[in-house]
Parts: sequence; structure tokens; C-alpha cells
Amino acid sequence: MATVHELLEAAAPSRVRLARCESVEHVLRELATEAQVPDDGRVITCLWDRLPLLSEILSQTLNRLAETALALWPTWYGQSRPTQNGVEPDLASVPNEVARTVSRPWYRAAAGCCRAGLPPRLEQYPQAIEAAQLASAIEPRRIVLVLALTDSRAAPDRLLGLARAAEWLAAQTHAPVLLLVPAALPESEELASIDFASLTLCREAPPTREAADEKQTLLVWPLLGVPHPNSPGEQLLASRLRDDDELGPLFQFNQRITTTPGSSYIADLLWAEGKLVVEIDGYRWHSSQDSFRSDRHRDYELLISGYLSLRLPHDEVVAGVEEALQKIRRLVAFRRRHLPQRLSSENRHE
Repeated sequence: MATVHELLEAAAPSRVRLARCESVEHVLRELATEAQVPDDGRVITCLWDRLPLLSEILSQTLNRLAETALALWPTWYGQSRPTQNGVEPDLASVPNEVARTVSRPWYRAAAGCCRAGLPPRLEQYPQAIEAAQLASAIEPRRIVLVLALTDSRAAPDRLLGLARAAEWLAAQTHAPVLLLVPAALPESEELASIDFASLTLCREAPPTREAADEKQTLLVWPLLGVPHPNSPGEQLLASRLRDDDELGPLFQFNQRITTTPGSSYIADLLWAEGKLVVEIDGYRWHSSQDSFRSDRHRDYELLISGYLSLRLPHDEVVAGVEEALQKIRRLVAFRRRHLPQRLSSENRHE
């Protein structure tokens, strides 16, 4: 049996790798954790309970690439951070090997979409150009595309479309493509072109209950510095924080923390100076036994590293963002009352 780490290690640029999973959703959760290890790793995932036609598979995947590009704007083409005055990417400063792949007309149109807050999905361009240009903006060296299916009874024609879509995406984006299917899915001729070196992953099956308001068919991991594009709770909280003069300047989304024991975690929301972490937990991704144990070990490591953690249920944030904001505000006040004492005590022992 292969591990998720081995699955990521086996991912190769412009290639498709098939993995049969006892629990596709559980493997996706582990992929999220593994993807947080490299600073620049990004796993972009499309998850289907029922497999659509080939055309819809490509359309949904291109939509996700476009939404990812919007979330990263203006830090395209490997440029690390936007400047303080919000200057857009300067193509003259992009490395030559990347600049050669950029279509200037597409870039100008895509930049206009991003300035308007819209995903740069430009249907006037052929899908092959869209896929190549979006991947270039995000950086194919940082991407792992994951196409995931939970239906073990998918029709043969749909499976053939999935295999063709995976191969096409690998060729156009030059990114590794992982295809996750249930272990119970019978072997078929339709997947033969990508099934010759498949991996098998054995993992605990997750609970079947899902919260309707947090069902995510398309996922992205991780986007450092911005709210998760597919988390309504993070997006709603980010919108409110932008208008909050007290809390807005304090917090940043999806920030890396290295704990005293040496572990590396991504905090949904972090006030770095106050060492306050806010996590927005969805039931779907935090309800298994593994997730339960992992969350508590994470809280323990953050605690002994001087961080205070607040866990907010995703559905409560969506249903009552003002109450969630008030909880954060009270904890900020609490930290401000005790933080000077902690800093003063540390100074005396230096």
C-alpha cells in the first residue's frame, strides 16, 4: 500500500498517475496536509460524486484554475508578493523561460478580469490556450492537479472521458495530474491508458454525513496569504474583516507557523504579534478519528509554542459571522491584557 507522501512523490510533470483509494475523501484530506509542507506547493482538486461528461470535466477544471489565478493575483509567474501600491506583474521581470510561454493578448484580457474581481476565464480563447496560460500564471512547477471520483459505478463512457481529460490537462498545463478513484471501481479498458502504474492507498473511511452549506466539489490547497477560495466561512469572515478597523489590520489568512517541536502548520487566520490562531473547521474535513487526533495534537504544539487557538465551526461562521467576529474581538482584548505581562516576563529572563 502506498502513502499519500509517496503519491505526491510519484507525481511527474505532464504525466497522469492513477490511485485507487479505499476512501477518496480521506486521501484528499491527507493531501491537504502533505501539500502544506513545501512553501510553494498547490494542490488544485476537482471532486465528483457523479462523473460528468468530458466537456464538463474540462470546464470545471478550467474554472478552478481561473479562480485560483484570481486568488493569487497579482502574484503571477513566480513573483513573490504584490508591492505595497498594488503594482501588477511586470512581465519584463519574469524569467525568460516563463515569459516565452505568456500570451500577451491573453494576459491583458485576464488582467482586466482580475482587476474587476472576476476569474480570468476567457471563453473567446480555445481551451488549450486557457489551460496553458492559467497554469503559466499559477506556475506549473507548483501545481498538482487532482481529479477525484467517489462513484464506484461510473459508466464506461464517463470513465473514458475522465481518462482523456486527465491526459489532456497534463499535456496542456505541463503539471502533474493525479486521478483518484475508489478501490471498488472495477478495472476497465477505459482507464487502461493510465492504469498501467496505478497505486493503491488504504485509508480509514470518513463519516457519510455532510454539512450542506460547506459541501466542496472543488478544492484548492494551499493559497498562502489569502482566504480559501472554496470556504464560504473564510470568504465571509474576510469580507467582514476588511471593513473592521480594529481587527482587519491584525489578521492574515493562511499563514505558516513553525512550532517549537519543529512541525509546520497553516493557520486559517493568524494575528502574528498576538500569537492568536483562528481555525474555521468544517465538519466534512475534521470529523474522522484521524482528524480529531491531529487537530488536538496541533493545538498542543501551538499551545506550548505560545499560541492561543480559537476553533470556530464553519456552519456557525456562515450562519452568524457577527458572533464569530465578536468571539475573535474578545480574544484579541484578552491577549492584549496579558501580552504585555508575558513580554515583560520574557525580557526579565533574557
